[in-house]
Amino acid sequence: CTPLSYASWAYCDDIVKLLVANNADVNKANNDGQTPLWIACKAGRSDALAQLLQANNIDVNQANIKGNQTTAYLTTKTPLMMAIENEDINITQLLLDNNADVNKAGYRGNFPLFEASSENLCKVVELLLAKNADVNKVNDYGETSLKVASEKGHSEVVQLLIANKADVNIPDMNGDTALRMASYGGNSDIVQLLLDNNADVNYANIDRKTPLYSASDEGHSDIVQLLLAHNADVNYADIDGETPLEVATKYDHDNVKQLLQENIADGNKADNDCKTPLCMASKENHSDVVELLLADNADVNEIDSEGATPLWWASWKGNNVVAQLLLANNADVNKANKYNQTPFYIAIQQEHSDVAQLLLANNADVNKATYGIGETPLLLVSKKGCNDVVEILLANNADVNKVNSRGETPVYLACEQNHIDIIQLLLASNADVNIADVYGKTPLYRASDLGYSNIAQLLLDNNADVHKADKEGWTPLQRAIFYGHLNVTQLLLANNADVNIANHDGKTPLFFASDKGISDFAQLLLAKNADVNTADNDGKTPLYRASESGCSDIAQLLLDNNADVNTAENFYGKTPLMVATEKGKSNVAQLLLDNNADVNTAETFYGKFPLMVAIKREDSDMTQLLLDNNADVNKVDKDGKTPLMVATENGNSNMVQLLLDNNADVNTADNDGKRALDMVTDPNSDVINILNAAGATE
Repeated sequence: CTPLSYASWAYCDDIVKLLVANNADVNKANNDGQTPLWIACKAGRSDALAQLLQANNIDVNQANIKGNQTTAYLTTKTPLMMAIENEDINITQLLLDNNADVNKAGYRGNFPLFEASSENLCKVVELLLAKNADVNKVNDYGETSLKVASEKGHSEVVQLLIANKADVNIPDMNGDTALRMASYGGNSDIVQLLLDNNADVNYANIDRKTPLYSASDEGHSDIVQLLLAHNADVNYADIDGETPLEVATKYDHDNVKQLLQENIADGNKADNDCKTPLCMASKENHSDVVELLLADNADVNEIDSEGATPLWWASWKGNNVVAQLLLANNADVNKANKYNQTPFYIAIQQEHSDVAQLLLANNADVNKATYGIGETPLLLVSKKGCNDVVEILLANNADVNKVNSRGETPVYLACEQNHIDIIQLLLASNADVNIADVYGKTPLYRASDLGYSNIAQLLLDNNADVHKADKEGWTPLQRAIFYGHLNVTQLLLANNADVNIANHDGKTPLFFASDKGISDFAQLLLAKNADVNTADNDGKTPLYRASESGCSDIAQLLLDNNADVNTAENFYGKTPLMVATEKGKSNVAQLLLDNNADVNTAETFYGKFPLMVAIKREDSDMTQLLLDNNADVNKVDKDGKTPLMVATENGNSNMVQLLLDNNADVNTADNDGKRALDMVTDPNSDVINILNAAGATE
């Protein structure tokens, strides 16, 4: 900051005079780009300004440019603009008397006349116009002084500008004229001024919004009347196809709606979504507008882009009075939208029971199904749980057994949602409890799936087929066990469900109980004579699954009921003992061995056997258990390998010693002629010494 800059700001007028007289640089700017003159204007120091203006080389128009031109643009203001911003008439006059540029622009391209017009500074506007300010100059957004004054409601400024030949029709970059902004803002005096000076009454902005549309949108009935008196196009639609009447209807501007109607707005003119004013009025529950439009012969059955009629929209919104008006004017009660949803369907969907009753009284079709899912009103409300509506539909002959595209009946959907009261209503109307969906699932099947025992009981009391399976062969009993629903399982068994029916994979209820490891289910099934040895399509028995999952209580139950301990599955030929060994389930393995499981049976794919598998897993407890039960320590697999060779490969010296202590042959060779000693991978391993001590030869 220079001494002159500081003095210009700090009421040091004598110092300013002294510095100017001594040739101080009057145009030197501080770090913010502010000259002494600019600072004096900002601070309102008219005396300091007068002294500065005495300098011969003073630049009266130097703006506060700071940094490069790009950043300067965001902050630039001339001294004259600062004076106008401060509403300082004296400084403004001083600058103008000293040739300040009245048209020089600054921030956003704004200029002195624009700023003065925006702030309603009539005296300043007069001063600027007297100095030949460009009355039609625009800023960077294309805005004129007249446009901003009209937008802000400064009628005196507007008069001044028009008197100085301002062009009333210059649009800004968005296409907004002074008339549209005045109409939008509700400034009727300005609207009248502009119209009296040939403003284009129908000029629309880039969104096709006219002055009439904007006034209608805001509910300015006085301005609407003015515009209509100057031949405003009452049917001119915006970019979305919405007319002044439609927007007035949408926001319930009654006076505006009346004016537009009186000026013959086209009641059948549709927007871009093909919605007519009648459609919009019906949707928004404007019954007075609906009456007006109907009296003007609006098409009561005209559809929009969704295929929906005014009655459809009234039904969707629950507008009962509007629906009555439309029906009284021959609205088609069953005309559906493009999804085949009727007014009645949509009223039911939205739970507008009064409208639904009205439509029924006018012969609405209760059984018409939608496209796609094929949903009828009864299917819809059975799923939603609307008891009272279900009663109404049934009383009006709704088809209780009509299915959707998935084959689901009202009973099925009510079961799925646990609506027992609705199921009772449907059953009282002779609903068929055994109709299956496209997958073969019945209501009882679904109730069993979900564990709804009360519903299952109700269905069984009404002759539900306890054995009806889906397309994969799953029965309700299998589903109840699979999902762990004990109450439903007990109920199905009490109703003589067959415990031995297998699904298409060959899995029986007992298999699922064993698979899940739930002994309560297994006990129930065994008490009903479930076949303990039925295997699935892979040859896996319930005992195999219990052994695999380590469920010792299930395994004990099965063994107590004469399960075959040595039945092998089909693919690898694994026995229950083999799979228990693989999974490390020593408690189950002990049970199996106690029940005469063959300790040496090998699987058929690689010839592996329980002892070899236990050693491979380095499971010392399982290995000891098998050895204690006479496992053959020298048995070989298909490659000729012995358990000792596997232990040697693992480098497990304890396991090697255990096998040798149980008479493992140290020099048996495999199919490639290799002995245990040949299979040592670590030359420093203790295994070498153990094998040598046992008489190993190379």
